[in-house]
Amino acid sequence: FSPYGFVGYGFALHRWRYQLGFDKWVGNRNRFEIGIEGHSLTASKDYWIIGPKENSLYSFLAKEDYMNYFSSDGMSVHVAQYYQMNSRITLSFDVDKYSSLSNMTNWSLFGGHKTFRPNPAVEEGWMRSIVVDLQHREYTGDSKRIGWLADLRGEKTLSGAFDFTMLTAQVVRYQPLIRGVQLNMRLRAGTSKGVLPLERNYQIGGFNTLNAFPYKEFSGNRLALFNAELLLNPELFKRSGFFPLNT
Repeated sequence: FSPYGFVGYGFALHRWRYQLGFDKWVGNRNRFEIGIEGHSLTASKDYWIIGPKENSLYSFLAKEDYMNYFSSDGMSVHVAQYYQMNSRITLSFDVDKYSSLSNMTNWSLFGGHKTFRPNPAVEEGWMRSIVVDLQHREYTGDSKRIGWLADLRGEKTLSGAFDFTMLTAQVVRYQPLIRGVQLNMRLRAGTSKGVLPLERNYQIGGFNTLNAFPYKEFSGNRLALFNAELLLNPELFKRSGFFPLNT
């Protein structure tokens, strides 16, 4: 048995926020899982761009927020089958009521006279959908990752104010080259049929997607994105004498 959740209060929003869930699983390395959860969340579709902890730190210190937010109230039930603990396939039934959120605060520790971007209005209403999600995680370490991350997600709405089908895939590779040098790559692609609401459509541009373009300049019902970064350990240059780090 695996209960989980949190409860919090938004002082500017004057609303309680929570997520409470319960999973039951059978087996160990190839476990079968069934679960249910309910939630009332300040949600975002941008977690693939930046993690919530990193984004919160930017917001708190520099008044830079790289997510758009909306309200999500609902529940979901799911069944999942694991394979050697590295991979799993999940089938879930999701029910959510989406509504827009206005900016309620404009404070940060630094940031001067900058202001946070307003949250764009989303298409409001109830969404009921079936989601199939295949995930594979095979990497070692946290500070020095090596391996693969892969995810394939399909969603089909059943009823309500929305009617669309979408398929999104992402593959990430953490590849060491030589001592002190690592190449990280990400390929993300998606396609859809029907009319995607704002809380589902594909958007790229700006931080961690296309850095040379304005924030979310490109949007639509299909996506193809490839990113690569080369990480160099400063100690590599210090040992070689190529770059005088102490000057």
